[in-house]
Amino acid sequence: MFHTARMVYVGDMCQTPDNRVYEVTAINGFRAEARLLRTEAIAEQSAWFGAFLEQFGRADVASPPLVRAAEREVRVAMYHTHSAESYRPSDGASSIRGNGGILRVGDAFTADLKAQGVQVEHTKAIHCPHDKLAYQRSRRTAVNLMRQNQPQALLDVHRDALERRFYTARVKGRELAQVQLVVGRQNPNMRANKQFAQELKAAADQRFPGLVKGIFFARGSYNQELHPRRGQGWCRFVCRSGSGVPWRCRP
Repeated sequence: MFHTARMVYVGDMCQTPDNRVYEVTAINGFRAEARLLRTEAIAEQSAWFGAFLEQFGRADVASPPLVRAAEREVRVAMYHTHSAESYRPSDGASSIRGNGGILRVGDAFTADLKAQGVQVEHTKAIHCPHDKLAYQRSRRTAVNLMRQNQPQALLDVHRDALERRFYTARVKGRELAQVQLVVGRQNPNMRANKQFAQELKAAADQRFPGLVKGIFFARGSYNQELHPRRGQGWCRFVCRSGSGVPWRCRP
């Protein structure tokens, strides 16, 4: 139903690709038990997201970008709390302090968004080491991005540490690495963050079915109380941009 390399706690929830929402009820070693809560559905999009998506364009994989940056005001800011996260197949190590492979994922994501006309501020600020204080250090980065750029969405891009088979999928005939969205359960903006994540998934499900593997509602805040549309995304492989497909990835 759901796999992750991170710690899972009782009360965490996951929304699966078919939009069923499960809650963790017990932990037994490396296995969790969960109960089905409901099947989630986005009845209607929020006013902000509808406008954002309209500006962002609904181009398919083979379609060129529809609108240039000068013609719209979509602003996205991106950073990496765990800036040392890396990939053994391409980087040779799972962690590289100061130059993690996740930074190149951010570069690829940024290039693809910019090619579609989105204004992106991508910082490679280092928040090492990968410990419990990493989110306190990255909080300063997030605050500065919000203050300087006033983004409409603030993204913290991560790498999950699972094997390839748990993240690879065929999306419109191409082998891609899926994206896992993460929402912190312990923050005042949880409802807004949840709405944003579910709307992103719904939009991706329409355009690129299978790209988003689900949403994980985890214990913690992840600094998401700073912005109503602050999200986290995990990608398993090093990514390359191209053909208008965000998060187009290779092993």
